[in-house]
Amino acid sequence: MDILINSASIFENKNLRNSSEEDWDSHLDINLKAPYFLCQMFAKSLQVGQAGHIINLVDWRALRAGSAHLPYRISKAGLVTLTECLALELAPEIQVNAIAPGAILPPPGQDLSYLEKRAEKIPLKRAGSPQDICDALLYLLRSDFVTGEVLSVSGGEQFSAGS
Repeated sequence: MDILINSASIFENKNLRNSSEEDWDSHLDINLKAPYFLCQMFAKSLQVGQAGHIINLVDWRALRAGSAHLPYRISKAGLVTLTECLALELAPEIQVNAIAPGAILPPPGQDLSYLEKRAEKIPLKRAGSPQDICDALLYLLRSDFVTGEVLSVSGGEQFSAGS
């Protein structure tokens, strides 16, 4: 095994006023703590000198302040920092990068009409697809000179979104 992709996530729209300690803990545990220890186990499992890749799925929200999805944003911002720190610590054997998706899939409980409505606010005027994430992933896996980067796959949403 020479590739680790951390993609499990909890995504709830909580803010300071409506979140609980349980909400905070669940977001941090799933979105940050689990990837941290998976990265640790992955790094230990590689043979000395063996090349590897770690790809963390974050979110464009991790790169921008906002009041919606607060525990989620903070946990994903932590994962961005973890990506950058591990890129330094694990180089040159392991390249560590992140992908920051935008509107790719509707959130739980929503259908495709959610993405159609959201696309109005995206500079490219459309939602992305899972294939867009796969293409970004393949780029990062094929590159031998990219580490510590966050590749936004959001149609420019991170530059124009409100919260």
